[in-house]
Amino acid sequence: MAMVIRPPDSSGWIKWVVSRLFPRSILSDIDSPKELIKALSDEASRETTSYRRAAAFWRVAHITLGLPAAIRGAVAGAVVLASPKWQVAAGVMAIIAAALAGGLTFLGGEARERRAQTLHDAWSTLEAECLLAQVSVRSTDPDACQTALEKLIAMRRDIGTSTRH
Repeated sequence: MAMVIRPPDSSGWIKWVVSRLFPRSILSDIDSPKELIKALSDEASRETTSYRRAAAFWRVAHITLGLPAAIRGAVAGAVVLASPKWQVAAGVMAIIAAALAGGLTFLGGEARERRAQTLHDAWSTLEAECLLAQVSVRSTDPDACQTALEKLIAMRRDIGTSTRH
């Protein structure tokens, strides 16, 4: 686990962390660990919902393009074998099936769905850890609170690097 480098004065530690996590945001008024954990929890909740929806969208897009392509390809092959007079219709169906399959490959719906699901899982884990940290902030000493914050910040940073790929 990477250590968070603290600024020289410990009184500005929270503001320094906020400025590193949220460089251009309205979160500059965060002064306490509780507020920082709450902000991280809110962000994780928003991102969890966003990536859950993205994964569902790409799942539907993959099925919507892939299933008709497979069915049209199978029907076109059966029609060509069944009757020579329907070869033109079968050819058109085969072209449509190929176009759908090409679109599916071009969009990469399955890979996008997997990536969105992975990010959903990461944000969901961070959200759960934030909830646990909120409980520990109320019941433990400041050092434990700072350790919990460092863990959350490391998790947040790791998610941030995985979204850039």
